[in-house]
Amino acid sequence: MVGIGRKLSGTRAVVWFTLIADTALPSSSNPLLLTMTLLTINEWLRPVGLVDGQPLALDAQGLLGIELDSGLQCTIELDADNEMLSFHSELLTVPANDVPAVCQQAMEKNLYGLGSYGITLGFERVRSVLVASVSYPVATLTNESFIIHLDRFIAGIEALQRDFQRDDARSQRPELGR
Repeated sequence: MVGIGRKLSGTRAVVWFTLIADTALPSSSNPLLLTMTLLTINEWLRPVGLVDGQPLALDAQGLLGIELDSGLQCTIELDADNEMLSFHSELLTVPANDVPAVCQQAMEKNLYGLGSYGITLGFERVRSVLVASVSYPVATLTNESFIIHLDRFIAGIEALQRDFQRDDARSQRPELGR
C-alpha cells in the first residue's frame, strides 16, 4: 500500500505509477539549483510510495505521473526556471457540444475557489479536456507542506471528478413534468 499524508487507502490508494520518461535534461539558467531542487523534491516523495521497490522520483525533466485507483492521473511537475512546483490532472474529456456548459460549470466552481476545493480549473481547447491544477513556489514548501498539498490535491480532483459526473448525470435526465 502506498501512502500520501494520512496514508492513502481505498479510493485514494495509488495502484501503479508511470514515470514520464524523457532523457533530455530540462533547460535551466541554474543547473545547480535544478539539481538541488530535484533532490529535495525526490526526498519529499520518499514516504509517498515505492515503484518496484524504489522510491518515487521526478525524472530528469522534473516530471512524475501517478495513476490513482479512481482512474485519474496526477502529474507532479517542477518548473525549474520559475522555481514552481505544480500538480495537475485531466478531469474529463469534453464533447464539443458540451464545452459551453462544462466551461460555465468550471467557472462557477472556480469562483473564489470554493467549489473547486482550492484547485484551478481550466479548459485545454486542443485536446478538449478539463484540467485541474495548482502551483506553489518551491521556496515556500517543506516536506510536510508538500505531502499535505499533494494529499489535498488528490482528494480535490477525485471529488471534482465525482461532482462533474453527478452534474452530467443530472443534465442527462429528462425534467419531470415536461
